[in-house]
Amino acid sequence: MCTKYQPEPAEWQAIAGQPARRILFGKRTEEQETEGQEAGRYSVTVPLAQWDYDHIVTTIIRSRYSADQMEAILNNQIADATAKHVAEFEEMQEWRQLAKRTAKEVLGLQE
Repeated sequence: MCTKYQPEPAEWQAIAGQPARRILFGKRTEEQETEGQEAGRYSVTVPLAQWDYDHIVTTIIRSRYSADQMEAILNNQIADATAKHVAEFEEMQEWRQLAKRTAKEVLGLQE
C-alpha cells in the first residue's frame, strides 16, 4: 500500500483530435509539486497503440524515474543501505506499486 503517494481512483480521458488517452491518478501533496499534474493529481499520456498494462505501467514509472535513476537507486541500496538509500528505494517501490494499481484500474483488471 502506498503511503507517500496517496491513492485516488484512477481515470482516463480521451484527448480531442489525438490517438491517445490521459490518465489521472494518485493525489500529490504540496511538497510533491512537479510537472505532469492536473487538479492535484499526477497525469501521463499514453498513445492508444500502447494502451495495455505493460505500456501504462512503464509510462507512469518513467514519468518519475528514468532507467538511469532507477539503476542508481538500486545500486545505492545494494552497496550502501543507509537510511537515505533505503528511503529512496522504498519511495521508488511505492511509485511502482502505484503505477501497477493505476494500470489495473484504468484497464478494468481485477487485483
